[in-house]
Amino acid sequence: MFQNNKRELEILSLKRLKSEVESKKQQIGKTCENLRQKIDQKEQNLIEELDRVYNDTKCNLDERDRKLSCLDKCRDNVVNIRDNKLTDVMYQTLLPISEEIEKLLDKSLVAPSVELDLNEKLLENVQDFCNININICPYTERVYPEWMEVEKGTCENEMEEPFSILSLDTNELLISDRNKNVINVYSQNGEYISTIKDTNLNRPLYMCSYKDAFFVTCGVQNGKVLKFEKNEQGNWEMVQLQRLNNPITGINVDEQGILYVFETKKRNIFALETSNLDIITQLELETEHFVQGRTRIMDSKLHNSEWYVLFSNSEYTIQCFHKNGKLKRTVIDSSQFNGGLHFCIDNAGNIIGSESLTDKVKVFSNDGQFITKIGSGGDFTNPRGVTLDAKGRVFVCDLKSCDMLSCY
Repeated sequence: MFQNNKRELEILSLKRLKSEVESKKQQIGKTCENLRQKIDQKEQNLIEELDRVYNDTKCNLDERDRKLSCLDKCRDNVVNIRDNKLTDVMYQTLLPISEEIEKLLDKSLVAPSVELDLNEKLLENVQDFCNININICPYTERVYPEWMEVEKGTCENEMEEPFSILSLDTNELLISDRNKNVINVYSQNGEYISTIKDTNLNRPLYMCSYKDAFFVTCGVQNGKVLKFEKNEQGNWEMVQLQRLNNPITGINVDEQGILYVFETKKRNIFALETSNLDIITQLELETEHFVQGRTRIMDSKLHNSEWYVLFSNSEYTIQCFHKNGKLKRTVIDSSQFNGGLHFCIDNAGNIIGSESLTDKVKVFSNDGQFITKIGSGGDFTNPRGVTLDAKGRVFVCDLKSCDMLSCY
């Protein structure tokens, strides 16, 4: 009787596992198909770009050959992801587990007196498989070629010291001017819209947005956080202020609407409510890289519940931290990134940073591998803030030219 009950439980367990795998298989099948469609579209876009470059009679032949070679590499990469990576997911992960469960189920039905061998490793594999994140394909939404064309925006309202730039869901671009103590509002083609002025906008620094509001850090020594919303006339106006009375720098917001503000000369992070700017708590980064009195935090970004922090200590380093402040890894060191002030992170985790000492904007993978630089000689002269819009386009504000440049 005991053996029969044991067998029934084993069979029920296998059926349950089979059901879980089938459900996961359907989810992954849909995801793979969606990814395949995206990759097909990316390949088509690259083919069209290849045709455009090939037929560009104004382009220097050497330059055209270089661009064609680069686009070919991009297309090969996209095709490899589609034809190999997706296939690996289906045939190396899904099918072996599914087939082994089917064999065990068949065995139990054909020979009911035979003891079932419930392989522990199989059960672990199934459990791991059922817990797989559905975003299983390392598909990069944006393919960064070795060259990226730069278009200058026509900023009608002259700036004196553009520092940071923020793209809003409203298709507006905000650029903070540290010298004029204002924030200029532009369209994404560089047309001037308006200027945000407030007596509390003293040395505006970094910005972030959440829902219908944006937030900016201000001040060099006595830092404060300002919240702006649009009034009934459609103009941006300050609605709240929080004084932190410490030198502060980068500002970020998570999906729950919690603001995080970094101190410049310490390892502290202030957590604030977006609704009223009340301070919730204070965290501390755990890193030996920080030397009190010498190290400064230049910029920070929150991506997939991890902190990416740019440190300056005669050299420049980007380190990754768990959200609780514990160091995870060094992503980019000073040999790769020199004189960095600002950076942003795209949906695929690639890091785009401005290098003010070398007049470059560089793109790195999430593990710190150099991918490419944006623009060519003379496009940037002391680039500062960088931001991404919803389409994945990179926008850069430039200090020396007091211009905004949009990079594709």
